[in-house]
Amino acid sequence: MESQLLHHRIGGHKIIISIIKGVIYSIIFAIGFTQLGVGETIIPILVSAFSWSIAIAIGVAIAIGLGFALKDIIPASIMGASTQRSILKVGQKVKIGDVTGTITASHMLHVIITNEKNESIVIPTKTLMNQTIIIFN
Repeated sequence: MESQLLHHRIGGHKIIISIIKGVIYSIIFAIGFTQLGVGETIIPILVSAFSWSIAIAIGVAIAIGLGFALKDIIPASIMGASTQRSILKVGQKVKIGDVTGTITASHMLHVIITNEKNESIVIPTKTLMNQTIIIFN
């Protein structure tokens, strides 16, 4: 199928150009018919319906974008607000994954650990859900 489309030179930028031409021709015909007095009632209805469909498409795109953006933040903040507060406390010596050090700050979306080299390492709460946490006494 793809080779047939390429053989007929259909695809990529040609489709976009064809769609833009179609929209421009539609607008020209709508203006022409309105100037002739034909379809004075139906053309505004069609334009309104087209506007609403664009608004709905934009709303759906925003909702999908927010869904993808928040899919990691919401579980991480729930994890940070619930278990992290009771388990990880400032001043504890811990090992999270490959990082060993002392917790210097514990926030909702990340934990800051300072290692023996005095390097501050920021560990996202999302990472804490999948890592083994060892708390040293």
